[in-house]
Amino acid sequence: AVAAGITAGAGFYLITLIGCLFIGAICMVSLLVLERTAKTYLLVVKMESAATVDAVERVLEGEKLRFKLSALTQTEDTEAVYELAFSQRHKAVFKTLGALEGVKSLSLVDCHKA
Repeated sequence: AVAAGITAGAGFYLITLIGCLFIGAICMVSLLVLERTAKTYLLVVKMESAATVDAVERVLEGEKLRFKLSALTQTEDTEAVYELAFSQRHKAVFKTLGALEGVKSLSLVDCHKA
């Protein structure tokens, strides 16, 4: 904004216009790239037994998802919480995990800060 003000004030209107269009294009490209990149989510998987944890992790590895086991709870059921980088192209993995034997429920929670 300062550069645009200085160049416009000096009468270099063409340079001002070209600079503003260039910066605007960079902003648009940045927004499009950020929108398509993977975002951090929590995946909560409720399972019948702890043996299913290995199967879930094999699916996540097979889909080349970056993930980290954050919590593992054993009560009547087993519940695993994973932090993972998830994007639109990974939607199919949710169905694959749901179809695994021993998986009772799945929850995907957005971790974005407002």
